[in-house]
Amino acid sequence: MTASHSGIKDFIIYRYIITMGGEEVPADVQKLIDLKKSGTKLTESQAKKIKQYHKALANPGKAADKKEKQDAKRARRKESGSVKVINR
Repeated sequence: MTASHSGIKDFIIYRYIITMGGEEVPADVQKLIDLKKSGTKLTESQAKKIKQYHKALANPGKAADKKEKQDAKRARRKESGSVKVINR
């Protein structure tokens, strides 16, 4: 991707954030967006967080359903005493 294409892509991302809903962008997501604008390459998890935020803005109904489902999973896990283990 050339420098000119990168600038256009950043402008589109910036414009998308400004025009979507007029809501306040969460501080952690805003930091990542600013980091991306500065030209720093984001990690996969950082890029995913921005993408998830945009998806939630575009589809608030789906985002609410997903949050409700995830909260129910956490509650069931807490009730059963289960602990989520990440093997690395």
